[in-house]
Formats: sequence, structure tokens, C-alpha cells
Amino acid sequence: MTGSIIQAVRTGRGERATGDEAAGPVRRATREEAQPPDIDVSVIVPVHNCRPYLDRCLTSLLVQRVNREIVVVDDGSTDGSAELLDLYAAHHRGVVRVVHLERSGGAGRPRNVGLAQARGRYVFFCDADDYLGPEALERMLAMAERNGSDMVLGKIVGHDRRAPVSMFRENAERVTLAESRVYNSLSCFKLFRREMIERYGIRFDETLLVGEDVFFTTHAYCHAEVISVVADYDCYHLVARPDGSSIMQQPGSRDPVAWIRMIKKSVELMVDHVRPGALRDHLLGRHFRMDALSHLGRPFLDAEEETRRQIAAEVADMCERWLTDGVRERLNPIDRGRITALQDIDRLVRLAHIESAVVRRRLTGLHWDPRGGLVITGRVALDALEQDGGPALVAG
Repeated sequence: MTGSIIQAVRTGRGERATGDEAAGPVRRATREEAQPPDIDVSVIVPVHNCRPYLDRCLTSLLVQRVNREIVVVDDGSTDGSAELLDLYAAHHRGVVRVVHLERSGGAGRPRNVGLAQARGRYVFFCDADDYLGPEALERMLAMAERNGSDMVLGKIVGHDRRAPVSMFRENAERVTLAESRVYNSLSCFKLFRREMIERYGIRFDETLLVGEDVFFTTHAYCHAEVISVVADYDCYHLVARPDGSSIMQQPGSRDPVAWIRMIKKSVELMVDHVRPGALRDHLLGRHFRMDALSHLGRPFLDAEEETRRQIAAEVADMCERWLTDGVRERLNPIDRGRITALQDIDRLVRLAHIESAVVRRRLTGLHWDPRGGLVITGRVALDALEQDGGPALVAG
């Protein structure tokens, strides 16, 4: 039975496109059909060898109570994902559309191809190993409709993966980049108004295997006039694969030197769109704190000597190009100290040891003084994680 369904799909009875068909300017994945009713949201799902996670992901999209289409772009899967996707397309005609590509190596090209196929008023990107809460699109779409939003951030929760939290303290009908922390989240797992995406030609950088979504989302923030936040519902579930096979779980996915070089492309794009001043300094501060200076901490200690020099050189280049007085004021004392030490690798190592040290506390006494008052005594010690070659950080 399954074989006959797959055969039917491959002979044109399911919704499927391949190769150059998908890459062309917004072409249908099947024969011409009557124009469907207005689609609220096009969900774009890039897939490469995600067979164990597809049922959970696609089911979470199918149960969304909005008028949606699911555009799944298979990037040369070899684990049975392609055949399973064709089954979904055959059983959910008009909702699930599948595009098959030759292997590209990253998520950028599949997402761009999905955008070319999208027909919804909004687009949402979902990775195949992640999934949505049942009311996610309904809540985000309602927020967008109330406010005319160009972007809606839905709360992201991590499952054995770190998820952003600073921008999800409370719901926000309308926020600005300058007065909020939404720019701390540069993943593409958001609701975007498609008209804005197309008007400004916002696309993923297909040359990047890691960080292609940072480039896309940075560009979108530069043009979004209305940004909203849904923080009271778990919209997007970010999942770590148990086998560690996703790109972001690979050991080299956060190589400090490669990451900083990638970030520079996004910063260059941002400064081309945002004039000098408080807003640009606010956005640059995020990139310095989270993308550059953070690599002078634990990653710096873990790196070899030559890599340490490369990290320092890349950060120094960012400082030379974009460190203004306004950005410096937005940094904490540790980061400002790192900037002054960029020419001194040994000092950077000492600062990294201090930041990585563990504060140990022990209560040694607790009693009432006859003259009144509670007396508390204790000991505090600052222990470096690495004693060999590290500074002496033990205090009485």
C-alpha cells in the first residue's frame, strides 16, 4: 500500500517539485490548480535526514488552527525523509507541498526556495527537528493582525538547547528596537510579514552553513516598522537531537574565529541600514557583547595559542570599525577591560580565568548577639577552574 502511494506521488498525483523547478521564480510544485483561499501563514521547513523527527514536527504544524500551507523543502535526504514527505503531501493535498533539491549543505538554499514557493500573507520558519505549540500560529497571527506587525516573536523554549529569554518577559503589542531586547534574538523562528520580505529582497545567505538566519533576521529587523512579542505561551520548541547530528550541534559550529567573521557580514548589513546614533549603538552593543567579546571568555581558554591570537585580532578589527563611545558605555566593566587588553594575550587569559572562576561560599556560624542582632559568619573563596598556568585566585 505504501509503495503504491509513493509511486502515485512520483507519477504526478501528489504535490512535488524537483531541482530547477523549485529554484525558479515562484512556480507551483504541481500542475496548475484553482487558486486556493487566502493563506494566512506559509510555514517553511527545510529538511535533511530528519526522518525520526518529521512526524512530530509536521503533526504540530497540521494541528495549527489558522489557514496555512506547509512548504517542505527536502535538501537531498537519504534516510527515507523524502519518501515520508511525499506521503504527507499525498494525504494532505492543498496543505503540504514538497520540493526536492539536490544536497546544498546548509539551510539557506532550502529556506530561500521555500520563500519562492510561499503564498501566505505571513511566513514562519520551522526546523524539521523542532515543533510548535498547538496554539502558536493562532496566537502570533492574532497579535500580528491586531497591530499590523511586520515581525512577531513567539516564546522559544529549549529542550537540551539554550533558548533566548530576555525578550520574553511579557507580551508586547508593539516594541521598538531601541527600547527592547528583541534584537537579542536573531534566529529566524519568527512570524514575518511576507510583503515586507519581498519588498526589501530579504533572503538567507546561501554561502553560510552556520549563521545564515542571523543575516536574514538582522535584515528583517532593519525594515520592520512594527514588532510584537508573544511571551505567555510556549510557541516554538527548540530541540537538541540525541545523536548530536544537527549542524548547530557539531563541534565546529561555534568556532570562535569563523563565528566572528560571519557576524561581521550581519553587522555590515545593519550599519548600512541604520544611521549613526543611539539606535545603531544599541544594536552594535548586542553584537559586541554576545557575538564578539563573549568569545574572550571560556572559548578563549579552550583555544590554542594561535587561535587566541586570531580571536583577539578579529575582535580588534570590530572595535576599530564600529566601537563608538556609545557602544563602550553599553558594555560592562569586564568587557571594557577586555577591549583595553586586546594587544596583551596573557592579560586576556587572566581575565578569562577570573570570569570563569567559581565563587564558593560556606556558612560557618549563625547566632543572636545578646546586644541584639543576628550575627552571621562564613568563608568565601574564588577558585579558578584551571590551576595549572592560571592565576592564583583563592581569597580568605
